[in-house]
Amino acid sequence: MPSRKALFEDAELLAAYPHFTQLLEELQTRSVFRPQIPDYSQASKILQTNLWRVLVGAATPENAMEQAAKQTRSLLKNGVLNQGLSQ
Repeated sequence: MPSRKALFEDAELLAAYPHFTQLLEELQTRSVFRPQIPDYSQASKILQTNLWRVLVGAATPENAMEQAAKQTRSLLKNGVLNQGLSQ
């Protein structure tokens, strides 16, 4: 997928991928930016770690999301990662 708006309007690319016109419109009208929270990278790490735990069978989806929510709340409240992140 193009990373620049101008590429969505490039004639050569549109000939190969005519759906880019509609895709650009959708991106411009329906996109949602990631949350503007302090320490977004740490919040993302929490989610990635807990999703990984599910994928390797170390946690159930319910438990992992519960932990992710708890750790993210702690991060937002205290500005630090919950020490149990790697568990």
